[in-house]
Amino acid sequence: LILFLYKVFSVVYSYYGQENDDLVRIAGTNLIDRTVEFAKERDLWHRFFYLNYADVSQDVFAGYGEENRERLRGIQTRWDPEGVWSKLQPGGFKV
Repeated sequence: LILFLYKVFSVVYSYYGQENDDLVRIAGTNLIDRTVEFAKERDLWHRFFYLNYADVSQDVFAGYGEENRERLRGIQTRWDPEGVWSKLQPGGFKV
């Protein structure tokens, strides 16, 4: 029996004032980067990011593996060759 236990690390922050946007974004990215490094040093890292918990600075599709990522790109190219969905859909993660 092999048991895998994965922990979810989610950062949620709240602040006031648009003037703090850059400061909060940088602090959040630094916290995530340091946490990833900490997990890698202890061999606890896994490349998968759950899309709804990912930060905009993270590459969520890298966790799918390169073969699956290429498959998704092929589907995208087949069904939306002109990239209309990507252009019309603001925000979010794009393949």
